[in-house]
Formats: sequence, C-alpha cells, structure tokens
Amino acid sequence: MKDSGKNILIIAGEPSGDLLGAPLISALKKLNENIEIYGIGGNLMINEGLKNIFHIDQLSIMGITEIIRKIPFMMKVFIRMKKEIAMRKPDIIVLIDYPGFNLRFAKIAKKKGFKVFYYVSPQIWAWRKKRIKSIAKYVDTMAVVFKFEEDIYKKEKINAEFVSHPALERIKINLSKEEFLSKYKIRHSAPVIGLLPGSRKQEVMKIFPIMIEAVDKIKKKLGNLQVVVGNHPSLEKSLYEYYIKDSTDIFLTGEDIYESIKYSDFLIISSGTATIESAILETPMLIVYRVSPITYYLGKYLVKLPYIGMVNILAGKMIVPELIQKRFNSESVAETVIDFLNNPDKINNMKEELRKVKSSLGDGSASTRTAELILKEIEKNEKLYS
Repeated sequence: MKDSGKNILIIAGEPSGDLLGAPLISALKKLNENIEIYGIGGNLMINEGLKNIFHIDQLSIMGITEIIRKIPFMMKVFIRMKKEIAMRKPDIIVLIDYPGFNLRFAKIAKKKGFKVFYYVSPQIWAWRKKRIKSIAKYVDTMAVVFKFEEDIYKKEKINAEFVSHPALERIKINLSKEEFLSKYKIRHSAPVIGLLPGSRKQEVMKIFPIMIEAVDKIKKKLGNLQVVVGNHPSLEKSLYEYYIKDSTDIFLTGEDIYESIKYSDFLIISSGTATIESAILETPMLIVYRVSPITYYLGKYLVKLPYIGMVNILAGKMIVPELIQKRFNSESVAETVIDFLNNPDKINNMKEELRKVKSSLGDGSASTRTAELILKEIEKNEKLYS
C-alpha cells in the first residue's frame, strides 16, 4: 500500500498506551511508508515517527484527586484535539485505551463523520458496563487483546477482533542469565527478588518504599538475598535511589527489564501490565497495590471483580497472591515472599498456572494485525465514498 496523503490521528494518554502505540506506528509505517501519523503519545511513539501535539507526561493521571485537579487542562486538550480533526481531517482516528478521555473523544469524532478505531478495550467487564452502548454507537472497530473480550463484543453485534496480547511481541531477551548477572555484578550464590513498582511517579512514591522495607525484613530472615529493581525509563533514577538509601545488594536494572523479570526467583509487582509480562516469562510473583482511600473505596463500589491482577482474572481463580491497600504492608509482603521461597512446590504450581494464562494470550502479532485492520478500515471508507 503506497498511496500518499493518508493521515491518522492517534491518542494514547498514558505510559502503557505509549508502549502499545510505538510498535503499532512501526507496523503502520511498514505497510504504508508515506502515511502521516500525529496526535498524543510519549517518547516511544515519537521515536517511531509520531508528530506529537501533547505528550503523555502532561495527561497521565493516577487517582480521583488528581483527576479533579487536572480537569481544566484536560478540557484544553480536548478542545485542541477537536480543532485538529476539523483542520486535518484524518482518514481514521485511532484511540488507544485511556477510556475516560478517548470514549468522549470517540463520540465527538463519530458525530463529525470520522472513522473511529479503538485499540485495547476499556475494561467494561470489570466496571461501567454501560460503556458498551457508547462503544456500539461511536466506535467502528475494536481491536482487543483478550479473547473473552472479543466474545463480549460480538454478542452485542459490535465489530471486534482479538489480535493477541501485545506483550508477547514486546518481550525480547537480549542477555543470557550469565551476561545479566555479570553486567550488574549480581552473585550467582544468592536468590534474586525482583521489584516492579510501576510506571508513574506517584505510584512509585506510594509503593516502592514499602517494597524496600519488605526486602529488608526478608533479608533479616533469609540472610543471603539480592534485589533487582525494574526502574521505569521515563522516571529519574534518583527517585528510586532516594528510597534505597543505605540498603545493600539492590541493583537498578530497568534498562534490561525483561531480563530482570525472567532471571528473578520471585517478583513483587505493582498491579498492571507487568503482571502479564511476568506470566509470559513464567516468573512467580506477588501482586501489590495501594491508592488513596477515596480512589480505593470508589473503585471497590464500582468494580465488581474478586481480583485486581489480570493474571488472576484470566485464570478465573487466585493463582497469584494479592496484597492491596492496608494488607499491602512490609510485614505481609515479607511473610508471603518467604513462604513461597521456602516452598518449591508452591513456586512450581504457580509457574504451571502462569503457563496456562500465557497460552491464552494469542500468537504475538498484535501490532501487525491491528495495523492491517486500521488500513483495511481506511480502504473500506474510501470505497464507500468513491
């Protein structure tokens, strides 16, 4: 597909969307090197050729109180993006996750006659199930990353396709275990605990200090122990170093994040995409999370699911332990991790369950299949009006 003049508006409002958007842009450019792609994204998407209007750093929000504080700015962004589509008239608008903003934008775009494509479904199966009515009215095609989501949409006569989970194509192991340990001067003789405290600054500030306290307690019980920290590339290392302080045998290994996951004996993970990545790499884990009390109680009222971790939701049962809010404290984390490290059978059972989750995630071609669907939608629209 070589015809020129095609242009696509993409909106990804948070770091996870940047991770999804970058390989999607790459796949689109491979299929049509002349296509113009612009919108809202992060550094990864910019590196693949996105012409940025707003950066995700300006939009990324965590918790109810921050949402309220940012309302004026978000309204400004919304108005600007409305002007952009009126001026540039994109062939299609691609919305990546970020439903609070993107579903409202889908409504405006569709009413103005634009083709709307949605990549990564809002979690309608968890909360705000009535959103499916808006999706039916304002979204032309959904590209979903879990098979059960495709089934939900098709029952409602919504055009949806399961494209597989993008983490499968994203995960690359470039270092052997020997090379990884040698690079960070990690000893072979001691167990390795991996910490993944999240991708947002506010998240790290809430969660990482408790992780470090827990690790210190584990060290006192087990003695010989080393810790790798999957520091996020968008955050300054000094943020993590502030909390590490005088703790020993803790290594910042975020530039080799997937090796950090794969070569850890056990992981302590902030709930999110990293839980799926860890399942793919078959590394046993503990899921933790903490938000403000207001956000938590509102979420508890709205979300009617027994688990917070996606691996448990996909498994349909608790295969990975979860500690959230008050239960997420250094004592509980330490006790849980020590229990698993002292019980190889429990570790092996969890690995077996994680393999089952991994097998449900598809063939690893999410970006290519999504790009093909997007261009197919553009072609259909052209034929309709030719």
